[in-house]
Amino acid sequence: MRVPRHDGILCEQLEPRVILSVDGVGIGFNSNDSDDLVIVTEFSLDDELNYTSASRETAGLGGAQSLGGADPTLFELFNNGRLGVGYEGSPLPNQSGPTGPIAGISTSQFFAEQGYSVGFLGGAPEDQSDVSALFQIERHADASLADLAGNWRFHMLRFVGDAEPVALTGNASMGGAFMLLGPLTGDPGTGVVAETIEFAADDDRGRFDGSGGVRVYLNHDASVFLAVDLDTTDGDAYIAIGTRPDVNAETTPEDIAGRYRVQTFAASTSGADLLGERLTSPWLDIQADGTYTQRDLLLDDRASGDIVASGTWSVTGSTIELTDADSGVVIRYTVSDDGNTLLPIQVQGDAGPATLHGVAQRVSDALIGPPPVDPTPPAGPLTLAQGRVSDIGRPEIFELDETGLWRTVDLITRATGDNVQTETAQDIVVWTDPVDDLTYAAVSTATELFLYNRDADGVWTVRNLTADVPGAEAITSNLVQYIGRDLVVTIAGLNSSGAVVTFNAVPDRIIADGPQFTFRNISVLDLPLTGSTTPEFVGDLTSFVTAWDAQNIVGLDAEGDVWAVWRSPASGGWRTVNLSDQTGADPLQGSLTVFLTSWGGINIAGVIDTGQVLATWWVPGQTWRQANLSNSAGAPPLQVQSVTSWVTPWGALNVGGLDENNDVIALFWLPGFDSWRVANLTSSLDPGDPRPQGALEASVLDSGVMNVFGTQGDDDHVRVYWTPDQPGWRIENLSMISVVG
Repeated sequence: MRVPRHDGILCEQLEPRVILSVDGVGIGFNSNDSDDLVIVTEFSLDDELNYTSASRETAGLGGAQSLGGADPTLFELFNNGRLGVGYEGSPLPNQSGPTGPIAGISTSQFFAEQGYSVGFLGGAPEDQSDVSALFQIERHADASLADLAGNWRFHMLRFVGDAEPVALTGNASMGGAFMLLGPLTGDPGTGVVAETIEFAADDDRGRFDGSGGVRVYLNHDASVFLAVDLDTTDGDAYIAIGTRPDVNAETTPEDIAGRYRVQTFAASTSGADLLGERLTSPWLDIQADGTYTQRDLLLDDRASGDIVASGTWSVTGSTIELTDADSGVVIRYTVSDDGNTLLPIQVQGDAGPATLHGVAQRVSDALIGPPPVDPTPPAGPLTLAQGRVSDIGRPEIFELDETGLWRTVDLITRATGDNVQTETAQDIVVWTDPVDDLTYAAVSTATELFLYNRDADGVWTVRNLTADVPGAEAITSNLVQYIGRDLVVTIAGLNSSGAVVTFNAVPDRIIADGPQFTFRNISVLDLPLTGSTTPEFVGDLTSFVTAWDAQNIVGLDAEGDVWAVWRSPASGGWRTVNLSDQTGADPLQGSLTVFLTSWGGINIAGVIDTGQVLATWWVPGQTWRQANLSNSAGAPPLQVQSVTSWVTPWGALNVGGLDENNDVIALFWLPGFDSWRVANLTSSLDPGDPRPQGALEASVLDSGVMNVFGTQGDDDHVRVYWTPDQPGWRIENLSMISVVG
């Protein structure tokens, strides 16, 4: 039996999971409290990922002690490998550390079902005075000593007296009932540790009690162990984490490339100086071309933020070496034999080497597979639905429900139907049908057009319109959608020959069966009747419908001229017109955006080669004209592919785009203004906040909420938004904060 989680995670209802948490590592880094240097917590989770039982032990200079039960805890699983944890109903990062509120939080998943071997949870106040950190594994259900056998690479954080903790790196070998810990040779500054641990007998569920107060825990796939020394009679205590190094393999850059969530500790002051802080938690992007970037997770675990480091990397055997391009600091990691876990070995700068402690866990679609499906999504209409095609060609919907919860829906995984999508997506458009008030998405591939529908119960289904509609041809590029004054939905674009084609909903369609469509090739059947020819469009198209039901599909040709394919009730059919010929407009680049006014004005905006925004505009009773909005507003140059537009309920006209710093710039006009004005919507954001990149897309809700969407980093979807109830523009990373739908 499988029991659904409210956030889409499915758990086997077999027996409670048993997980080890090592907490309090680093408590006392800069304080005199040495009683709780190491904390070990064993606990079980129920099917809702809540504590069912827990016990806790500590080791410090005050001796070992049992603390009994632990506080109730709720785990929430998010995409991008993030783990949300709440204590006593208070979600992180609103927790308190030993000396006050935790300013920074980082987390990583450790659940076997999601494909993770080891995870972490860490936090620190702004001054890094009392760093708290832990590792977490899902324990092996029925491990024996034989599962622990073999060679391991381990890293240890050791507390000796009241001195600073020492990070050690070594090799471990296990055979029979003995584990031998030895120094790692050949790496300067790794320290020396030698210890033999004898295990009395096999223990169940992956826990092995050894001599000298040492306890070893083995994870679910026997790829990671955690070791704890709880015997303080000799004046020291330690924790260790180990992986199996793949020393004989020919590791390639392609094997290493990927995204990792990282948590590292600098045991010494010198190490902290090299890293910048005692506890660091970067989002590490390792590229197959030999470069890497790091973004800070510690300040806000939900957003990757600005790049804080970048450089080059290389791999030799089972060791990867990252070299910072600015500082020259080198960080070395051991690569596990499955390629999914990295253990830090050393950080080195001009002053010499220093050892590190921590772990990096790969976050990869290839590792975790398709996102899990929540079989019980919220019913009813959505507040907002935003579509995009991911960097691997997956059509996704970001849903905002009435409770304020964002969900990421992978349409291919989520939707059911007789003819499912198998090709990668090229374009997506999303709309709400005014007849049934349901959310729809059209997705084009190289050979097919799919229609996705979210019903009143929140269930997504899919149809292949190319296969279902008689005589249909695939829209292979430049997908657009519009709704006529008669409430007829039209999906339009270009076929493989560059012809303009449309899928038109039948006006008297039966809602219970979903919208029914007809197909028409406008270039072949309609334009010749008016003596028109199809423009040779380049770049993206856009579409709009006027108050008098004039339907328009507009775009640019190779010369930068604005072309419209249009019809109205009085036009006598579909026609084409070169608007740039009528206005004498300078050539435009990139994409176009259209906004309409309450007095019937049409404004088609784009960017010229200098980054200035030009508007090709018309009002009833006049001819087409052009205006340089950037000159009027005094706006900086904008990126040519970034422009978007929106109109507010109070009549504000807005054209937005990105400047050279990826700040969102808005050119805006209000009734009563004598000219256009300019505002930087992201100027008040913190430097570490994400910034959108590439093409922007804007929308306005009936409530007045303004939204500007874009992509940040490798593939994160971000939202810059303004609400009437709170001054200022804000930003959020939807890829990080959304639950998997």
